[in-house]
Formats: sequence, structure tokens, C-alpha cells
Amino acid sequence: MKANYFIGNGSFELREVEMPHADPGEVVIKNMVCGVCGTDVHIKNGEPGSAEVNPPVVLGHEYSGEVIEVGEGVTSLKPGDHVTVDPNIYMRTVRPLP
Repeated sequence: MKANYFIGNGSFELREVEMPHADPGEVVIKNMVCGVCGTDVHIKNGEPGSAEVNPPVVLGHEYSGEVIEVGEGVTSLKPGDHVTVDPNIYMRTVRPLP
């Protein structure tokens, strides 16, 4: 899959990365739409955002998409479900892309 990494100094780099797989209790979501929020713009411009960022990193946290894989123990979602993500409700640590 493709991922657009912010590499610092207002620059981005499109990279090909492996598709992640769902560990127990996790889901993998195919992003369909992602918004650009004020925090993303501040970070791109070298200003502080609402969270610390250490490039390289994929920005964009306001998104919706389709569940494509569920891990063991996930019972409330199934592949094909359409979801939106609220990044302000923390349940656990999110694994970064490779």
C-alpha cells in the first residue's frame, strides 16, 4: 500500500509499505477519506501541533473507511463494515506503519 510520510521541513515522501495485519483485539481499516486538520498544517509548517511529532511520520487522523481485517477477539466489527475514527478516544497505543 502507499503511505505519504512527512519527513520534515515541509516535505513529504510517498512510500510503498506492507499492508498491516490485525493482532488480537485490533482491526485494519482501509482509509477511504482523510481530512487535513489544523494540527497537520501546523506540523507541516514547522510549528507545534496538538501532539509531538518525530518525522518520518504519516499525518492525517480524521478519516473514514472500511474494515478489511479483524483480529482475534473482535466481536463488534467485521470485514466490510464502514467506520469513522475519533482519534480523541484512546483505547490503547496505535502501532505505527513500518
